[in-house]
Amino acid sequence: QKYFEYECYVTKCGIRNVHFMGTLDDWKLLRRKTQELKKFTTSDRNNFETYINAVLPVLDQFIETYQGNIDSEFWNKIMDIEHVGGGRSGRMAGKYVSGWFLRLCYGLHTKSSCEIKQIKLNSLNVPILVNNEITNESKICYVMGGFHGVESSDGRHKPVMSLGIIEDTSTIKPLHQI
Repeated sequence: QKYFEYECYVTKCGIRNVHFMGTLDDWKLLRRKTQELKKFTTSDRNNFETYINAVLPVLDQFIETYQGNIDSEFWNKIMDIEHVGGGRSGRMAGKYVSGWFLRLCYGLHTKSSCEIKQIKLNSLNVPILVNNEITNESKICYVMGGFHGVESSDGRHKPVMSLGIIEDTSTIKPLHQI
């Protein structure tokens, strides 16, 4: 990194087609279960209800598309990326994302646009204390999970979720004093 800068660009070449996995009943069940999540909101967590209300119309469009009722305007507005330089635009220089994709991002679901760096794919990171009676060692391991790649086949792409366990060797200590 001493001599180079690394950058990644997301182009706006478009999504040519969408392949829905699962059955129509699966999508209807997902929509119904998402609607039911609103029952668990309280007045101090109103932002979550707003999030659910933003996601439901997207799920409705998915179901309509699955049934063959394609709304081209909806699908043409998944995501746009705008490169903004400094100056009179009123926004700081950067790459900005807009489109209904933001409705799926909790915390960004009410925004019409945001800087691309605000979109996070958070990973699960759970510490586990491992006590090994055989080796007489105690240590911390972490279960890590989340979206870690893209699987591509026959021109179709889907996110890959995975889990892994990472050992923190700096935490190894004797379990019992001998």
